[in-house]
Amino acid sequence: MKLKCIMVLSCCLFSCVDPQLQELRQYVSETKQKDYLFDEAVPSASKTQLVDFTENKIRDPFSQPSKAVITTVTNTNAPTIDSCISADFPEQNRALEKATIEAIEMRGTIMLDQELWALVKTIDSNIYRVKLGSYLGLNNAKVIKVNHDNIEVLEYISDLNGCSKERISQINLVAK
Repeated sequence: MKLKCIMVLSCCLFSCVDPQLQELRQYVSETKQKDYLFDEAVPSASKTQLVDFTENKIRDPFSQPSKAVITTVTNTNAPTIDSCISADFPEQNRALEKATIEAIEMRGTIMLDQELWALVKTIDSNIYRVKLGSYLGLNNAKVIKVNHDNIEVLEYISDLNGCSKERISQINLVAK
């Protein structure tokens, strides 16, 4: 019974619709009559200059470019468990501490209250300001120097023994 009612109602609804196929047919015929110009000439391919790759000349094209200049602090004594650097860092979960140093770009500087702040850009295109003593990066890097053209950070890298080693890295100004 319900099915009969639905069928009767749908027939009534569709019988009231007047399809305007004439406009559609006219549009299709006009489109078919148009002339479309195609250039049959195939463009000639230019010669490609081959470059021999040598490691001394240029960077490996299959590796990611490094934005950080890394210099290691020399330690003459081999680390023992007693001489490990303690890793007591403030527990802060900021966006700058979720990215690697290599993923952070320095975009400029700003002077606020007689203090030089660096403007850094993260991989998600957000701009942050950092100053002397700020933490950034996955390795608890602490900003130890802010210049107009770079930022020096002190990272604490954990080795296989569970000890932390200090490494000084620079984040250079990216001019675009």
